[in-house]
Amino acid sequence: MSTPTAELHFDRSLAERYQNAPLAPTAPLRWIQQGVNDFRKSPGLSLLYGVLFAAACAGVYLLIRDLPWYSLAYLTGLVVVGPFLASGLYAAARDIESGVHPSIGGSLRLMRRRVSYLALFSLMLALVMAAWVRFSALLFALKFNTLVPSVDAY
Repeated sequence: MSTPTAELHFDRSLAERYQNAPLAPTAPLRWIQQGVNDFRKSPGLSLLYGVLFAAACAGVYLLIRDLPWYSLAYLTGLVVVGPFLASGLYAAARDIESGVHPSIGGSLRLMRRRVSYLALFSLMLALVMAAWVRFSALLFALKFNTLVPSVDAY
């Protein structure tokens, strides 16, 4: 039986090296270039994840277009689903960096192996976002002084 800490293999020297490494002002441009290179190496997989993210955002937009007072609840759901979608991109980038051709199967296998970590992270995000939803509802009630405001009140 493996424990969560047994599955993690840290190279302390590598972690210490990156912990104190200064970032150049052009580092974000290098990261964007690396992302473009990853896209060129695996356009199908990149487009698949792009469509998944766009569909999730479009779905939230369609849900809150006429019901703006539900926007925080739907956006919370989007934030909770995000790590599951992004984990596939991380697996693809890791495969590209190691010289392996990325695939959706490899992404799904990684998600299956790390489902407990992803679930715990999503649970933490859900709890934080639930607290934020409650707090924002309180602020909303103080500002608008009504249960369900009209769109014109925005």
